[in-house]
Amino acid sequence: AGDIAPGASKRTPALLRWWLPAAAAVAAVAASFWLWPELRGTSALSDGVPEASPAEESVPTEAPRIAALLVAATQAMEEERLVLPDGNNARESYREMLTIDPANPEALRGLRLISDAFVQRADAALRSGDIQGAESALAIASETDAGNPAIGIVAALLTAQGDAQLTAARMAAATGDIGSANAALAQAAQYAHIDPAIIDGIRQQLAGLAREAAFLDGLAVANRHIAVGRLLEPAGDNAREALARLSVEHGDDPRLLAAYERLAERLLTRAAFATAAGSVDEAGALLDEAESLGVLEVEVALARASIAKTVQAGEPPEAAASAAQEAAIPDASADPAGVVSASPAPLAAVDVPDNPVGPGIDDVTPGGAGANSAGLLEPTLEPTIEPVTAASAAEAPLSGQDPVSGGGDVTLPSQQAPVATRLEDLGLEQFVAPDYPRGARRRGQSGYVDVAFDVNPDGSTGAIEVLDGVPADAFEESAADAVRQWRFAPRQDTYRARITLRFEIADE
Repeated sequence: AGDIAPGASKRTPALLRWWLPAAAAVAAVAASFWLWPELRGTSALSDGVPEASPAEESVPTEAPRIAALLVAATQAMEEERLVLPDGNNARESYREMLTIDPANPEALRGLRLISDAFVQRADAALRSGDIQGAESALAIASETDAGNPAIGIVAALLTAQGDAQLTAARMAAATGDIGSANAALAQAAQYAHIDPAIIDGIRQQLAGLAREAAFLDGLAVANRHIAVGRLLEPAGDNAREALARLSVEHGDDPRLLAAYERLAERLLTRAAFATAAGSVDEAGALLDEAESLGVLEVEVALARASIAKTVQAGEPPEAAASAAQEAAIPDASADPAGVVSASPAPLAAVDVPDNPVGPGIDDVTPGGAGANSAGLLEPTLEPTIEPVTAASAAEAPLSGQDPVSGGGDVTLPSQQAPVATRLEDLGLEQFVAPDYPRGARRRGQSGYVDVAFDVNPDGSTGAIEVLDGVPADAFEESAADAVRQWRFAPRQDTYRARITLRFEIADE
C-alpha cells in the first residue's frame, strides 16, 4: 500500500500534464460551437426551421393591449355602439386588434356579429318599404365584413324587388295606365342598381301618353261643342277656343284638321242662315271666322263672293243664302247617301225642336227653316206655321194661314212656346230635300206635312210619324222618305224632334 501511494503520487503530475491541454482543446471547441453561429448570424442546428416573425415575437408583449381593446369592444357591443360614434365604437376596436394580431379570432368574430346586425336591419327596412334604409344598412354590413354570405341574400332580394317595380311601371305604361305607371316608377327609382337612364326613358314615354290623353280629351270637348252648336260662344267654352288651345301643342296633328273642317262647315252653314235672315253683317263675321281657321278656303271664298254678288245685285237674301249654303254642303259624290234631290222647285220649311225623348211631343215648338229646289236650308223668321216662298221668306212676318187656300188658320196639336231651336244647332250633317210628288205638281197643289221623328245617338233618324198633312196624303210619303235620309251629329241621348215641311211651287 505504501508503494502504491508513492507510485501514484509520482504518476499524477504526468497525467495532469496530458489532461489539461486536452481539456483546454475541448473547451475551445465547445466555445467555438456555441459562439461561432452568433458571429455568422446562422446556426447549423437551425437549418430548415423557420424563425419566429416579429409579430409573433410581439404578441406576448402586446397581450395587455389586445385584452384592453377586447374589453372596450365588448362594452361597445353591449351598448350598441357598433360603428358610431367615430373613435369610440366596437368596429374600430376590433379592427385595431387585427392590426396587432391579424388572425385574432375574437376580433374576426366581433366584426361578423356587427355585419350580421346590419344585414338584419337591411332586411327589416326592405320589408317595410324603406329602400334607401335597406341599401344603407347593407353597405355598412359589406364594409364591415365583405365575406359575410348573408349580404348576398338580402342584396338579391333588393334587386328582385326593384326589378319587379320597374316591370310593373313598364306594363302599366304599355296599357295606358298612366297613374299606376308613375307610382311604380317612383318606387323603382329608389333602387340604386336600376339605371337612371331607364327611368328617364319610361318617364318620357309616360309624358307622351299623358299628352296624347289630354289631346284626345280636348278634341272630344271640341267635337261636342261643334255638335251642339257652341261654335264661338260662350267665351272660354266654345269649339273655336278649344281647338285653338289644342293647336298650341298639337298644331301638326291631322286629327285637328278634321275638327277644324267640321267647324268651318258649321260656320258656313250658319252664315247662310244669317244671310237668309237678312243679317249680312253677321254672315260676313261668320265667314271671317271660317276663313281664319285656314281650312276650306275655296268654299269660304265662294260663299263670300256669292253673297256679295247677290247683295250688290239687290237679290233677296235667301238667294245669297242658297249660294253660300251650296259651298257649305259636302260633295254628294263622296257620299251616295247624301245626294240631294232636285225636284222642280219645291220649298220645304223645316221646324225642328230640340228636346229629349219623352212621353209625347206637346212641348215641341216649331221653328222655321226651309229647302229650295237644290235642297238648301233656309230659315223662316217666325216660329209659326205658314207656307213660305222664295220671294217672301225674308220679307214679311208669317201669319199662320192655310197653305192651300191662303186663308184660315191651321190647327196644330197643343204646344208650349219656348224659343225655337234651329235645325243647324241640332248638328245637321246630311240634308236630303223631299221630292215634290208628281201628282201634286201636276195639279199645282201646295201644302205642308207635320212629321215627328227621333234623332238617335248615332245621328240617324227613326220612329218617323206623320202627325198631320194638308192636303191629306199628298206629301206624307215624300216627307217621310226625306227625313229617313237625314243625318245629325252623334249625341249621347236620343232626341224627339218635330218638323213641318211646307211644299209650294215657287214662282218662276
